Amino acid sequence: MSGITLAIITLGMLDTSVSLQLAVAAILLAVLLLTAWLEWTRLKQFMPVTVQRILPHNLNLNCQFSYQLIIENHAQQSIQLSVAERMPEHWLRQQRQFHCRLAAREKLRFEYQVTPSRRGPVELEGTDIRLQFPRGLWQARRYIPAEQRVKVYPDFSVLMKSPALSGVGSLPVPGIKVFNKRGSGTEFRHLREYRVGDSQNQIDWQASSRRLKLIAREFQEEQSQQVIVMLDSGRRMHVETEVGTHFDAALSAILLLAHSILKNGDWFSMQSFGAAERWLANVRSVRDISQVMQHFYDLYPSDISPDYLLAARQLIAKKPKRALVLIVTTLQDEDFSDLLPAVRLLQQHHLVGVIHIENEAIRQKLNEPVTTAAEANSYLGAVQLNQLFQRNWQRLQKEHVLCISSRAKDLLPQSLNAYLRVKRSGML
Repeated sequence: MSGITLAIITLGMLDTSVSLQLAVAAILLAVLLLTAWLEWTRLKQFMPVTVQRILPHNLNLNCQFSYQLIIENHAQQSIQLSVAERMPEHWLRQQRQFHCRLAAREKLRFEYQVTPSRRGPVELEGTDIRLQFPRGLWQARRYIPAEQRVKVYPDFSVLMKSPALSGVGSLPVPGIKVFNKRGSGTEFRHLREYRVGDSQNQIDWQASSRRLKLIAREFQEEQSQQVIVMLDSGRRMHVETEVGTHFDAALSAILLLAHSILKNGDWFSMQSFGAAERWLANVRSVRDISQVMQHFYDLYPSDISPDYLLAARQLIAKKPKRALVLIVTTLQDEDFSDLLPAVRLLQQHHLVGVIHIENEAIRQKLNEPVTTAAEANSYLGAVQLNQLFQRNWQRLQKEHVLCISSRAKDLLPQSLNAYLRVKRSGML
């Protein structure tokens, strides 16, 4: 463009006829129009760049990862590019748009640092590209769809790091207690010679008479017990804490609990109740822990109150055989009128535990200093709510229910303690 302008100015300065100047100008203008038409045709018919994405298929919630784009220029000349990747709004990122010049047949790599803040499947959208050839006659905008899907899971890295996974006998996780066994187990293992300290009840007198020496029966803790978790997916579980919502904290803790249950040879089942009702039954092997992740990783609590009684009836219809049932929920005073009948109904078939996730707002109000009238009113309100809750909590304990009240950050050791208490005491 600048060359054609310079040629026209030079002709005007030379001592030439007007007709010659007009003819040369017309030829130059025709060349310009032809060049512009060829570039426009090439841009319309041929997309000179391709986009490749490099990122994991499975991501962890609130963990930063590298999201890379590889842009390749397939044209025979350099092009000027502006690249912007469309990403989900809940992916926190640093830089959105890149500008560069790509030589012919050149590849460039762009990198985003991305942190997903929401669980579930994510459909990647695509890339917006604005490109321009060196002559600058045309600019083209193109949208290249991604057609790629990834999954964002809760951060389960604790599963691989926690010493709790080494077995029930060695649990040095803060807050986890080791309970003494009641008796010598209930499931027969094998016969062996009598040892000093063995109970007389362990002696097999028929085997002893045949071998003319004392033979004892050895027992082990009963395997293949049923553990069922009922996870509240109602509006109470939206409460935010330093470790995420109550629901997020519960989901992460339940997965590790499921891992421990399966590692100890028991069966694990799980039911969510509320607007979002899901059921996963009879997970048997620790190798199948991924089933639990896949079934619940994209579940979010609804905005309605849970129906405890309906959930209890549904569970009994599915699992009438005796099991340990742990109800994980967040309770307020008005919830007990529905919870107590549900617990009584479940107790006709199962051993029942209720794990309540405490509301941090009430705890904070009770611990804050009071200096103004408004703060005093807030404090008195928190005291009243706490007293109402404690009164109902005591009513629940009188129903011979395994009752656990836990902060969101302590939910994992508290849940494991509840399971271990039942496992090692023979309550089930």
